[in-house]
Amino acid sequence: MTYDPFIYLYKSVFLQRIADYVRTGHVHWTSGEVTASKAAALAKKFDRLYGVGRTRHQRAWARQKGEASAVLLFYRRPGRSSASPVPSPDGERQTTDEACQTADTAEPTLVWMLLVTDGEHLAHRLERLHHAPDPTGRVHVDELELVTLPRTGQARPAWTWRMTEDAVQA
Repeated sequence: MTYDPFIYLYKSVFLQRIADYVRTGHVHWTSGEVTASKAAALAKKFDRLYGVGRTRHQRAWARQKGEASAVLLFYRRPGRSSASPVPSPDGERQTTDEACQTADTAEPTLVWMLLVTDGEHLAHRLERLHHAPDPTGRVHVDELELVTLPRTGQARPAWTWRMTEDAVQA
């Protein structure tokens, strides 16, 4: 069975899934961007090396044995709309037909996020993983960061997204 990852089209859902996985123990992370044409090869490589294609039950079984588990999430960055004018290379506005051709030929970019739990796992040795609970290792997606904030009446803090200091300053 080959691994065929789901690609999130909405940033809000992508951020929710990241927060869900971090809350359940996938606190080590790394991320990057890849073109859509190379995403399948990246997913296949990560599945071969890190087992990101395992089912929820397989990951739980591995965690019971003390092994770490990993998940790979993809988010498709929105591209330009075919209807919106795209500046031409010389700075002039293009006609609608030219804009449609330019927008349609641009390859979509996917943001990928690899999340890993504590335990024995190859990703801990091969990847430069950050630790989400540490202030220097927070998960960042664009201008947002994942943080823990105290909840009134609750013993455990909540994981939530907020704008980074740089985004607030700008």
